[in-house]
Amino acid sequence: MGSWKRLLAREHGGVGLREALLGAQGEMAIGLESEEDLRLMEPWKDISYVALSNLYFVSGKRKEAEMVRKAMQCQRVRKKPGCSRVQVRDAVASFFARQNTHPFISHVHEVLSFLHIEMRAKH
Repeated sequence: MGSWKRLLAREHGGVGLREALLGAQGEMAIGLESEEDLRLMEPWKDISYVALSNLYFVSGKRKEAEMVRKAMQCQRVRKKPGCSRVQVRDAVASFFARQNTHPFISHVHEVLSFLHIEMRAKH
């Protein structure tokens, strides 16, 4: 038995550990086993579906990734919007996906656009 399997066995249900293992990009065996456990333990949560889809996508298995996303839709599980937090001096700003109500959103979009152009120029 692998060391990660022994760790899971000791955890007695440890959802948090399984969520962490699911994000082990490139480790398909660990990801698949963790995902299956998570869907049985907490079928309403989006993390197992999203992380497994990402794991398939990174591994070049786009059809499998699409099937996971479709299964998510069939189960009526919705992905929570992404959130980023930025600290500037003593203030923390939160940005949520598809939210355009932040007072500095136009400046954030300008900076992101600039970074995108810079990144593309280097490749």
